[in-house]
Amino acid sequence: MSFAANAVRRVATAEAVPVLKRSFNTSVPKMGNNPHEGPFVHAKHMYDLPNMPNRTLKWGLGIFGGVATGFGIPIFACWFQFTKAQG
Repeated sequence: MSFAANAVRRVATAEAVPVLKRSFNTSVPKMGNNPHEGPFVHAKHMYDLPNMPNRTLKWGLGIFGGVATGFGIPIFACWFQFTKAQG
């Protein structure tokens, strides 16, 4: 058989290949049962800082961590450069 005859035979006996299609899903899922709630269920209590448990501890640790990082990184960088320069 010739090459063309083999090609025709392969095409004739091949099964139908399903067509794959890629697409974007642009619909927005519904977040809650109440349409007036918004996307977050806990949004009413999210910024209730006076009733936050252990507020002084959490804010104190956060502020101390930020200040310590702000001072600690440049001090470590200077120390590292000085130790490299000593050779």
